Amino acid sequence: MGPRHSKLKRKRNSISVANNYNGSGSLKKEYDFDNPYMIPINDTQIDRMQTQHHILRTLCNGNFLSPIKDKLKAGNFKVLDFGCGTGTWLCDVATDYPSSSFVGVDFAPIWPTQKPLNIQFIVANIIDGLEFEDNSFDYIHARSLVTYFNDHEWEIYVIPELTRILKPGGYLECFDDEVLWYNMPPSLEKLCNAIQTELQARHMDPLISRRIGDFMKATGQLENIQHEQKTIPYGSHGGKIGDLTAQTFLQFFEGVRKPLMDIMSLNDSEYDSLVSKLENEINFYRTYGKNHRYIAQKQQK
Repeated sequence: MGPRHSKLKRKRNSISVANNYNGSGSLKKEYDFDNPYMIPINDTQIDRMQTQHHILRTLCNGNFLSPIKDKLKAGNFKVLDFGCGTGTWLCDVATDYPSSSFVGVDFAPIWPTQKPLNIQFIVANIIDGLEFEDNSFDYIHARSLVTYFNDHEWEIYVIPELTRILKPGGYLECFDDEVLWYNMPPSLEKLCNAIQTELQARHMDPLISRRIGDFMKATGQLENIQHEQKTIPYGSHGGKIGDLTAQTFLQFFEGVRKPLMDIMSLNDSEYDSLVSKLENEINFYRTYGKNHRYIAQKQQK
């Protein structure tokens, strides 16, 4: 292996299973690994991640914005999906470009066992360092990580390590949501205040997605940094996409039920009532969120 990032030392979790998601699409109800993060790994959250992929692909008119389509078609092009989750994005793109090779990395092995032959999945945590040589990948994709890393980890571990393993001239594409919403009804204001309190207790910035470009620039190795902001509607006022985002919104708040109940001193019934109000109010208030996407190119040597 090539040189490793010297600061990658802290261990955050352990894995004790290899596969939880089988090719038939069925999922185990319990996942036998230590999860240090805010959102649990269960069937509801698996469904949310898969639906979210299709929402983002539609909103962004494709699976990526980096100018790599011709190189993917030509083949011999190596792609990493960092924080690949269920592997939905990876399977989608790998199917479209069978001549290129794809690697998915996540701390939780929740990807399918039946997959395109040009995909390899690896269990790893970037805080411990990724076991790839320097300059290994032509393109790196990373998204939906806002609730997984704190400010320090983004700046010291995540972006520098992804930059290390990116080839000169290669592209790093990151995008994530703000954990803040607009035209918020009273129910969402309460939930938003609680989740921001939880994130801040974990030293996480709810608006970290606005700063990813700054972390890219700070490496001194990434250039031509582009930023695109998308508005995401929640509720039927946003049409079919709005209906789907409302579904994932409710699933997200189910995922953070326990910490938010503790912060707001609510019992299960009271929390359910608050989320039910949210479901009814977001369409009336025409609630929406914002997503930020960044593309950067590694300097040629």
